[in-house]
This record gives sequence, structure tokens and C-alpha cells, in this order.
Amino acid sequence: MFCYGDVVHLNYSQQTMKPRYLRVIFLIGFIALIVVPVWAQIKVKPGIYRSFTELRHVAPSAEFTYRITEVQWEYETGKESSLYQINASKDALTKLGEVYGFCLAGKFYYNLSKHKLASENQFVLIEVIGPYFYFEEIVANPDMVNNEIVIRSKKFERLIDTRSGAIITLTPQTVTDILAGNKTLQAQFGRENQPDMVMKHYLVQLYSKSK
Repeated sequence: MFCYGDVVHLNYSQQTMKPRYLRVIFLIGFIALIVVPVWAQIKVKPGIYRSFTELRHVAPSAEFTYRITEVQWEYETGKESSLYQINASKDALTKLGEVYGFCLAGKFYYNLSKHKLASENQFVLIEVIGPYFYFEEIVANPDMVNNEIVIRSKKFERLIDTRSGAIITLTPQTVTDILAGNKTLQAQFGRENQPDMVMKHYLVQLYSKSK
């Protein structure tokens, strides 16, 4: 999947965000049927998409006229993941209303903030893998250590099923289920010592072989 339109020069800033709570996106559905990927060939118009339905029909409901900033979120020890924020005031973000995501400069950004922008402004870049949109989300959770609250951040790998809009959290079991149509890959994945470290790799292999 790619967008078309003029290239926009992005305003990047490298910084570490202070830990704060992220709303967890729960697993709401799973479809294991393997289909021929089509999204990689679809032109998605630049603009703001207010729902999965708009994205599915390639029908943005508003222009995207903002710049974005890349922000680094640190998780675990010494690891970082990128989040993207719209450079706009709180009032401007509130006026934007519900935003599922936006397409800009040939890339699509998904809104982690339950489609609202007033209190949160966090987007992730998505990647097409077969019939899925793949993205990574860093979730910060409180933990009690020596009677003190410590914030621990962890990376989750997730998929959006392009056929239904359902969110799938990747685990060794869900990947095993998706690989069911390719017994060779499924068996190889089952022999991995750290399967949670290679989940995306196996999905990419699966759908590259399906083309």
C-alpha cells in the first residue's frame, strides 16, 4: 500500500518521551484465513481517514495540512521505538475530531489514541504484510518495586486485519495459527528458541511465498 501526492518534508526531533500510560488496544478478533495480498498494490489517497471504513474504501474525509514530528519512546533497556505526533495546538487537534489515521508523503500513520486527539497525539507507521497492517506499540504499565511505583514499558506487535478492521496482538500462538497454511514454516517457527523475537519475520516469509 502506498499513498500518492507531493512529498512533504517532515520536521523530525529526536528526544525521549517521559513514560506515561498508553491505552492498551485489546485483541478483538482473529481470522486465520490466508488470502492473496492486495493492499500492497492499492493507491491510498493522502488525507485524514476518520474510520477503518473510509480507509477500506480509500475515501479520506479531510485534507492533511500539518507537519509531523518523530519522537523516540524508550522501552526495556536501551531500546527505542518511533511515535509520530501532529504539530498542532490542542484546540486544533480537538477540532480535527475523530481520526483513524492519515496518509502523508507515501506513508500511512495509525492513531493509537482511540481515534481522539485532544488528550493524546500518538501515531505509528504501519507496514503491509499480506492481508494485514503491521505496527508496533509501546505500552507503559506501573509496577510495584520496594514499595515504589515503577513504570515499565514493553513493546507489543500488532496487526490490523484489512478484511475486518480487527486488531490482533501477535503471540507465538497467533503466529502459529496464521502459519497453518504453510506447514513447513509453521514447523520451523515451532522449533525457534525465542519465537516471540521472530514473529514478524515469519509473517513476512509467509506472504512473500504467497505472492
